[in-house]
Amino acid sequence: MFLGGHPFVASTGELNFISKSLTNKESCSCGTTINECGEWARVFDKFARDHGFDPRHDPYRLGLWDSRAFNLVDTSHQTSIRIASMQFRKALLNVRELLPDSLHKLTRIPSSLKQAVDNKFRLIEAIAGAWQKTHVIDSSKNAREAVELWRHKPDQVRIILLTRDGRGVYLSRRKAGRSREDSIAGWRNYYRKFIPLIERHVAPDCFLRLQYEDLARHPQSVGIELCKFIGIKFTTSMLDMGTTTLHLASGNDTRFSASKGIRLDERWRTDLLGDELAYFEAQAGELNRHLGYH
Repeated sequence: MFLGGHPFVASTGELNFISKSLTNKESCSCGTTINECGEWARVFDKFARDHGFDPRHDPYRLGLWDSRAFNLVDTSHQTSIRIASMQFRKALLNVRELLPDSLHKLTRIPSSLKQAVDNKFRLIEAIAGAWQKTHVIDSSKNAREAVELWRHKPDQVRIILLTRDGRGVYLSRRKAGRSREDSIAGWRNYYRKFIPLIERHVAPDCFLRLQYEDLARHPQSVGIELCKFIGIKFTTSMLDMGTTTLHLASGNDTRFSASKGIRLDERWRTDLLGDELAYFEAQAGELNRHLGYH
């Protein structure tokens, strides 16, 4: 959302869920459904002209990277058979990652995922053209897809990893009633996989790691760093997130409250104590320090 305040940048949300969003008639962050949003209509119209089919009429024909939904699930598409297929392809990618670099480069990803990379670029090109933007931000969170997108067009793709202190994530999930293990597991597993993948396969100057806390405290300096990284000039319009109407097709509910800006939440400093803090440190303290949180 922060980069979406730049006049040259389109923030889109998690594009890998756009087919589900269309099928379920989910809300765009502008307030209408994505199916009724005029800005997305321009994208789908252009996509139909360029590629011969309209995603509004056949959403899953977009063929994007495997993504399993846990909220607002389209059960007609995300069946047990499809989940098993995704898990099988994921297992193949896990095995491939164990190979030495010389063999890894010679081993192809499953054909459906290779096609998904091509399809993602087609969708991004339609967004950029319809909205007249030079940069498109996809907030999909799959590290392997990010690697393959970069490999396909290393001169165009840049990867940004926004981290948050795990103690804040843990406290938030515990207050929501989740178990201790569940409050850590997703956060811990994601970063344990993401960082080694990116560091192994992506050129260092194409990957930027940022802390949410720095962004909340120093939005202008972080904004300047971000813009330099992706090759555009910083503009102060990024600092007032309420002045730009964004069209985020999926993601968490914060996309509906962009006008509130980015607020620093470090309640863990006063509320995460005793056994709870000790549990987090035992389970994820080392990883948290690796992310820069001491």
